Amino acid sequence: MWFLFGFITIISFSLFFGWHRFIAGWKGTPASAGESSYQFKVHQGKYGPVGFRIGIGGPQHMDFTLKPESWYDRLFKRIGITSEYQVGESEFDEMIYILADNPVLCEELSYNDALRQAALAIFKSGSGNKSRISRIRCMHGRLWVEYKVKSGFDTAQITDVAETVVPMLESMTGILESKTVLSGIRDHKDKFVYRAAILLSLSTGMAINALVQTLRFIFFHVPFTVDLQSLIFDSFKAGAVLVSVLIMLAFILLGRSARTHLVLIELVLVGFAGATGSAFFALRDMNMELDSGAGEQFIVEVRNKKITRGKSTTYYLFVEDWIDPDATRKVTVDGSLYRSVGIGDAMQVQQHPGHFGYRWVSRFEKTSKPEHATSGDGKRLQDFTK
Repeated sequence: MWFLFGFITIISFSLFFGWHRFIAGWKGTPASAGESSYQFKVHQGKYGPVGFRIGIGGPQHMDFTLKPESWYDRLFKRIGITSEYQVGESEFDEMIYILADNPVLCEELSYNDALRQAALAIFKSGSGNKSRISRIRCMHGRLWVEYKVKSGFDTAQITDVAETVVPMLESMTGILESKTVLSGIRDHKDKFVYRAAILLSLSTGMAINALVQTLRFIFFHVPFTVDLQSLIFDSFKAGAVLVSVLIMLAFILLGRSARTHLVLIELVLVGFAGATGSAFFALRDMNMELDSGAGEQFIVEVRNKKITRGKSTTYYLFVEDWIDPDATRKVTVDGSLYRSVGIGDAMQVQQHPGHFGYRWVSRFEKTSKPEHATSGDGKRLQDFTK
């Protein structure tokens, strides 16, 4: 059941984030700068705003991103993994990375001095007031600028930023909507947008699934896997295989497009964590749900107890290790079980061999100690069939 839940979760979140990436939609607060209308949206972090965006209505049927060119953009271009169109003007080429693979748009940036200067003007206006421009985005009839901010940024300053940048956005929109520009660009779709969105949505879907499944792992302590290290090791191997497949697909689907290196970076950073986490829970659940082997019951003695407190409270019981009688095993339990047992009490353990060989426990509960059982001796009660 849980394995099926994880599979459905990955598909659902992949579809959701794929659609979200495709539509790139957002709703902001309406405002005005002089006679111009715009919308803005503040992105809040744990300790305050981390960024904001300012947008206006833009040209239809256009999809492109302009961002500051970074050292890793130059690195990936130098080693030949990605390719970016160069407009032929040194200031623009050094400052701005064109995240688009529409040849007509790229050529327009080369030959249309007004469009190129409008983009440069926006980027040059982005420094100061503890904010900086992270990108200019055009998609689905909207043109907007995204900013990242430093600690202490006052959101009231957004009005001042808007008064400067909104007229520039309107100027850029006017150029893009001119007949000579619009007629050429709208007939050439950037196919790599959709391919990148599909790959990244799969990566994000696995990452979100891993987070959701982790909550179950934290709050539900039984059943649990005994051979946890083996499960974790195999999960890393499975995660590496899954990410390798996605990376190969990225090269096949994107080639040396302007987006390739950014997709690869996200696949490695987000995709590997998500793939490893999703593989962990898939292997864990299948190992339990498909297990049909004979299990064993044990009686063990509680040797110690411990509570750790932080953002949450965690309860531990230290019991005889039913696999190695000379060792002690730490088991995480819920608060009610923790409070119901004392040192020296007996616990019943039901262990299963696991479909993939990862031993697991389906029952860990307080019981009465059999008269014939003593500490470290006779703990194994019987075999049973699941």
